[in-house]
Amino acid sequence: MQLPDDYQQMLDQQYARLAAPGTWWNGAERVAIVATMRRAQQAELEIAQCLGEQISRFVHKVSIAAHEIDETYVKAAGLFMTPLQVVELTALVAQFSALDTFLYGAGLAARGLPQPITGDPSELEVKGAKLMRGWFPTRGIAGAPNCFSAVADEHKALHDIHSIIYLSMEEMADLNIVKDLHRSQIELLAARTSNYNDCFY
Repeated sequence: MQLPDDYQQMLDQQYARLAAPGTWWNGAERVAIVATMRRAQQAELEIAQCLGEQISRFVHKVSIAAHEIDETYVKAAGLFMTPLQVVELTALVAQFSALDTFLYGAGLAARGLPQPITGDPSELEVKGAKLMRGWFPTRGIAGAPNCFSAVADEHKALHDIHSIIYLSMEEMADLNIVKDLHRSQIELLAARTSNYNDCFY
């Protein structure tokens, strides 16, 4: 199956971005997070050398048992990660799990992981990000559209991916939009998938 150009471009951008130093993790760590996620989904616990055991176990938990995570578990991660590192890590697991699942659904193999690019994380903070009815900082009240908003690059990536494989925020206002499927069909599939995955947002 040949994906449309906009899908290919989005995938190219996301895998290139994965390899580069992020905001709170360097390129090697970012690639290791996604590699650990993939191992977890194959029922394997891999302790990535550059992450260490505690962080690798956290990735494993987020990857396959997110429904078991509560506020206490997230707060305990503060013993070995900063809250903003948790945001970026969780974003990477969520985004690349979604991309792998999308490719699988399209009958395509997951892409190989890129070679990390050397360099230090930018450590750029988002002004105004704080705890707002969530378990880690957000800019504004915590919710699905801004769950990663305390790390600007991951917030942008969320919406870049969302816009291609689902709907952009602007498109969501159009109840009759057609993107191969009619909006009603899109939402039926989304609701069924959410229910199947115990996602009750």
